[in-house]
Amino acid sequence: MIETNTTIVRAPRYGFIPNKLEVEGRPELSDFPFNILFMSFLAVRGVDMSATALYEPDTETYLEDAEKRSVVYRNKYGPENELVVTRYGDRWEGAKTTDGKVVLLANGKTWKDFFVQLTIVGLSKGEKCYYEILKKPETAN
Repeated sequence: MIETNTTIVRAPRYGFIPNKLEVEGRPELSDFPFNILFMSFLAVRGVDMSATALYEPDTETYLEDAEKRSVVYRNKYGPENELVVTRYGDRWEGAKTTDGKVVLLANGKTWKDFFVQLTIVGLSKGEKCYYEILKKPETAN
């Protein structure tokens, strides 16, 4: 396995549906995800790899007003990459930023629809990530 701050430019996309966040004494966070994973697959010099960016909640950023609730999620491999998840009464919104620029906007009326829309695009250009070799190339004899 290789951990790096390199980026992916183009790769197939895959989506993930996260689990609910459960924090003792903080029931207001239960509508939010435990974490959010973005993943892409790629080949580098003939080596199949996966690249993942894991976003974890910063529960201290929880905000609530009469219309919405939100939490900021930070990329484990580059905390300057952020994702803001906002819950309105009847819908969800997400905005992912990389290098200070919004690179993804997603929304949905249900938990599942929202997270499919959010994560299906995989990694964004410039997003910090973790690479893992899936299959080592066979060597010639």
